Amino acid sequence: MKEKIDPYILGLWLADRYWWGSSVGLSNTDERLILRFTRWLLQYYPPERVKLKVYVACSDDLYKHCSTDLVGHQLLKLIPPENIKFYCNKRFIWQGGPRIRPSPARAVRSPVKSGKSLCGGLFLCDYWLFWLAGLWDADRGSKARGIVSLKNKCFSLLAGFIIVSEKCLGVRSDKFRIRVTYGYSPAIEVYYCSSKIRHVIEEIVSEKESLTGNYARAFIAGKIDGDGYVDDIKREIYIGYSHKNLREAERDAKILENLNIDYKITMSHNIVKLRMHNPKLVAEIIYPFIMHSLKQLKILRLLQH
Repeated sequence: MKEKIDPYILGLWLADRYWWGSSVGLSNTDERLILRFTRWLLQYYPPERVKLKVYVACSDDLYKHCSTDLVGHQLLKLIPPENIKFYCNKRFIWQGGPRIRPSPARAVRSPVKSGKSLCGGLFLCDYWLFWLAGLWDADRGSKARGIVSLKNKCFSLLAGFIIVSEKCLGVRSDKFRIRVTYGYSPAIEVYYCSSKIRHVIEEIVSEKESLTGNYARAFIAGKIDGDGYVDDIKREIYIGYSHKNLREAERDAKILENLNIDYKITMSHNIVKLRMHNPKLVAEIIYPFIMHSLKQLKILRLLQH
């Protein structure tokens, strides 16, 4: 092994090594480096010996957070799900694998004492519930009755889903369930059972054309976090849909009209795109609510140029 070691890997390990006891690893925020180091390790060790720990930091107001947009689908192919552990603000959230429950923790009750009342006053919530509704509208998981579910590969969005559900809706951390799903590519599904919360989210989505102000901003940001595309080089922002969901693109366009954002709906290769004009203006409107770490970085670059 000493004779075959890649000089690049050796330099990378010397710069950002993780060495605890007999463990040899790498600590970095660049997903490409993590992926490369993982592939190198798998040349010498079986997959069950390779472990991944993901740390995401979120501030209490959810507006600033430090995370990496890991290439989760590739790492999931290389590392067994039960060897992946997820931490948020240094607190253990969950471990992958079949039927693994999160560790019990003190419930975080909603800090919101006033706000817009929904569903006859079932919940008093702030704008982050509307962000969650937009994200759920884009990347909902299980369609079973009473299940609130998100399926995604981005760890920062999964963390946002958990934190908003805890802080805004009072969901206890021991209620969350996690599983790895395998469709076109592996993804992580986080879900919990609550008919009332599911009803609230469905009501927001069913009446989304009437959203205005910060409620509309938060909802569109959630939609872009889930199904949006941001390019700071070509300077474009759009939301993608399948050709069967043209009606959904038209409904979301009504929200853009309420925010005075010009748009154009185009279709090519069975993909519908809701393109937003003046991307810098759009970036200013949605930036406070964007949780996807890579898209947040690209939007920040749009604002700086």
